[in-house]
Amino acid sequence: MKGGELWVGAYVENKPTEQYGHAGLMWFYDDDNFVVINKECFGGKASIIFFVEKESKPGQKFPDIHWDAEGAWMRFRVNGTHIV
Repeated sequence: MKGGELWVGAYVENKPTEQYGHAGLMWFYDDDNFVVINKECFGGKASIIFFVEKESKPGQKFPDIHWDAEGAWMRFRVNGTHIV
């Protein structure tokens, strides 16, 4: 995206019960740079996860948020190469 601001969001409903079962949003700048927010099953519990990959290397991963509710709102706000 070259200019302006874009919002992308979705209400995601899932109840992951298997390890790595997930649903969520991914924003790809290209094959080597992307951002992910998922509701995912890790260690038998459902959590919201958020991480960034830069130049094909895992970047910042934020603490998982335990999330028992079936649904969750997820949203990205993108402005050039900045994403929230």
